[in-house]
Formats: sequence, structure tokens, C-alpha cells
Amino acid sequence: METVVIVVVVAGLLLSFTRQFSPLRAAQQLGRIGGWMTHEEDLELAERRDANQNDPPIPHRRLRGR
Repeated sequence: METVVIVVVVAGLLLSFTRQFSPLRAAQQLGRIGGWMTHEEDLELAERRDANQNDPPIPHRRLRGR
């Protein structure tokens, strides 16, 4: 039983250090993607969302009865 755990942990560690699954690569990409971490103050004036603009309407969904 312990051998299986050790083999799985070692295989996971080796897999995490490959180029595709590298934790360092993932951490570096977090700052480049932007998305939800982008502050509006960091954007150019032309790219900022208009504060007076309305959000799109919420689509109507039928209620599910039991």
C-alpha cells in the first residue's frame, strides 16, 4: 500500500515539472491573462467601460415546478 502512494506522489511530482504542467509557468501566466484581475484604472480611457451604460437584460427562464 505504501509503495503505491510513493509511486503516485513521485509520478505527480515529475508530471508537475514538465513544461506543460509547470507551476511556475502557470503562476507567470496569471499576471498576463488579465480578466478578472484587471483594474479599470489600468486601462486606457477608450477601453474603459462607460459607468452610465446599462447591463444587458437578464434572460427570462421558466421556473421549474416539482
